Amino acid sequence: MMLAGLRQRPKLFALVVLVGALFLGLVGYRVYQAVSKPSGRGGRRSRAGAAVPPVTVDVASKRRLQFEFDQVGNVESSQNVDIVAKSAGPILELLVRQGDPVRQGQVLVRIDPSPARANLLKKKSDLANAQFTYYQLQSQQQLTDVQASSGVSIAGADLQAAQANVQKSQQVYSATRTQGATTITQAQAKLVGARASLRQSQVDFETAKAKYERMLGLQRQGFASNADVQDTYRTMLSQDAAVDLQEANVRAAEKDVVNAQAQAKKDTVSAKADIDVSKLNEVSKEASLAEARAGISKSEAFRQQLRAQQSLVHAAEADLETAQLQLQDTVLKSPVNGYVSDRKLDVGAVASLGTSILTVQSGQQVWVVTSLPQEVISRVDKGHPVEVTIDGLRGQVFSGRVFSKDAAIDTATRQFNVRVTLDDQKHLVKPGMFARVKIKVGPPDPQLTVPNSALIDKDVEKREATVYKVVNKKVEVTKVSYGRSDTRQTVINKGLYEGDTVVTQSQGRLKNGQSIDPQPTSGKD
Repeated sequence: MMLAGLRQRPKLFALVVLVGALFLGLVGYRVYQAVSKPSGRGGRRSRAGAAVPPVTVDVASKRRLQFEFDQVGNVESSQNVDIVAKSAGPILELLVRQGDPVRQGQVLVRIDPSPARANLLKKKSDLANAQFTYYQLQSQQQLTDVQASSGVSIAGADLQAAQANVQKSQQVYSATRTQGATTITQAQAKLVGARASLRQSQVDFETAKAKYERMLGLQRQGFASNADVQDTYRTMLSQDAAVDLQEANVRAAEKDVVNAQAQAKKDTVSAKADIDVSKLNEVSKEASLAEARAGISKSEAFRQQLRAQQSLVHAAEADLETAQLQLQDTVLKSPVNGYVSDRKLDVGAVASLGTSILTVQSGQQVWVVTSLPQEVISRVDKGHPVEVTIDGLRGQVFSGRVFSKDAAIDTATRQFNVRVTLDDQKHLVKPGMFARVKIKVGPPDPQLTVPNSALIDKDVEKREATVYKVVNKKVEVTKVSYGRSDTRQTVINKGLYEGDTVVTQSQGRLKNGQSIDPQPTSGKD
């Protein structure tokens, strides 16, 4: 009756049949264990009769592991721009509010331009005054240059003429001295001749006188006639007149010598005076030339003054440009396409120079800012692929790439900040959203690894563990130092070598030197 009732309920009947089959299977397993118990846990026995447990083993080998890091991050705008006041004054217009979209070049703020406009007018006036002074100095400088140049030319010519006059007066002086000496010599020679003639006349007179006296004595003796006496007397008188004449000639010659000496001295003094006068004139012309050259120096100083004034003109022009820019700076425009993320002042507020009025975020390009540990950052370069999940978009996943990484570590987290750009052509990701960043990195060279299950008794702080190394089908308990792990493999830093066999699965703990039955892993990674 009961069986018939179960057949009428198919599901309950199937359940009862399944429970019965499981019970019979369990009973059969227990009977099998009881029959095989003398041989241990299903393993073979050693020669001594001890049980040799079967174990699964694998070989330590070098692999390039990919470690996956899941980090949290925030979406930020790649460009946040503070719209700051570039000139001080009251805010006349503030044309946007927080959250408003803006375009590049759109006018956002107008500041009172009155002070800037007044400053611009003043700078224009200053420039005009500086230019007027410069043009005045320029015209005066040109006139001064012409005057100084002509003055030097004239003074140079006058000096050359004065120098020529000095040479001429020196030549005249030399000629005058020569002529005076010649005249004196001639007068002295004439005096010598006159004195010689006088002496000859005196001798002739004495001879005539002696002859007269002798004739007079002969007349007294009656040996000479009166006519002979008269002839000798006349001859004596003639010779006496000749002596007087020669004496007069000597006196005249002596006077000529004195006159020649006086005239020579007078001419020499006059010529020497001419030399002195010409030299004084030369000195005067040299002074005039020096004064003219000083005029050139004055002209150079004038040109320096002109250059200084030109510098003032340039400075005034620069001030005018600055004033024009300051007037333009009273109108503030958006440098990017985006939206207003913050508005700090309102119309009527007085903005100081450098005061932030608005903040505009670029809405076209964003990035995710996250952080990575010190040991990972060296293996992540620009362009490294990244997977980003945005919670605010119902977990939508975006591919991305590392755009940049900080050169300095964050002292608070001891990690490096990394910026990731997203492949978001529709611009769905907005600044402020929460993101989950998944990045895979690995060492550049293969490293020695073993399966994760080979490590037992892990010391996480010291990064040490125990492995069962298999040597000649016996256990060798070995201490190892390990590194990072992925889902299957762990890097071994110390304690094993490539090709070592290790136990990955066993039915219990093993002892050092224990014999085992190693069974290779059915498949490899």
